[in-house]
Amino acid sequence: MLGGMHTRQIAIRMPDDLLAELDTAIPRRFASRAEAVRIALTQLLRRETIEQLEERHRRGWQLHPATDRDSEQARAESRALIAEEPW
Repeated sequence: MLGGMHTRQIAIRMPDDLLAELDTAIPRRFASRAEAVRIALTQLLRRETIEQLEERHRRGWQLHPATDRDSEQARAESRALIAEEPW
């Protein structure tokens, strides 16, 4: 098992040139092909999640844009936080 997680073996196909690039990268960064693929998929899925959240955030701001009062309050809070810094 991988880090206490249940894992399954899967088969994938990829072009020879991509596999060659992967095999070149493995000794520099990864323990195995499987580790490289796991890391790549994890990063891809995290990026997809972030993009979905960003899109939801954008839609929210389009439906409920900030008012002048909201903007001034954010500026005031930012100034207060900066003033508290010990620099």
